[in-house]
Amino acid sequence: MLTLKRAREYLRYEPITGKLFWRKNKRPARAGTEAGHVRQRPTLKYRLVRIDGKAYRAHRLIWFLTFGTWPKEMDHRNGNGLDNRLSNLHEVTSQENHQNQRMRADNTSGVTGAHWSKRARKWETRIKVAGRDIYLGCFNNLQDAAMVRERANIKYGFTARHGKRDNGTT
Repeated sequence: MLTLKRAREYLRYEPITGKLFWRKNKRPARAGTEAGHVRQRPTLKYRLVRIDGKAYRAHRLIWFLTFGTWPKEMDHRNGNGLDNRLSNLHEVTSQENHQNQRMRADNTSGVTGAHWSKRARKWETRIKVAGRDIYLGCFNNLQDAAMVRERANIKYGFTARHGKRDNGTT
């Protein structure tokens, strides 16, 4: 596991820009350049930094460098995984993190928590809270299902960004 001393030996963090820079590297020409590379997933991007053969997410390294402890779980407040300004990062519980996730890439209805039920021939809506699946009902149209789901999001403390298709800047 990377020690704080070793991390500080290799990296420098600029809180205003949210970027990590190499202090030194096995390749001397890299000193002073931005550390890491962008890892892209279907709906999310993160910067990964490799130290001693192990890859670390930049936002986790930033937390470690700043506070001296590894975070259990983290979230980017604005949903942009490349915005690593300290003001955009916060340590959260797993539940809080799930309540701030954008829409899954494999969603086909366009409404998080709503799907077409072949059996009922209606739109079925659910929400998962603290690991418990809560049935919200079946509806004749998707708009009604979306409205009920949005009310449940508010009731259970989900963020306004939860379940939305966006570029991570909202």
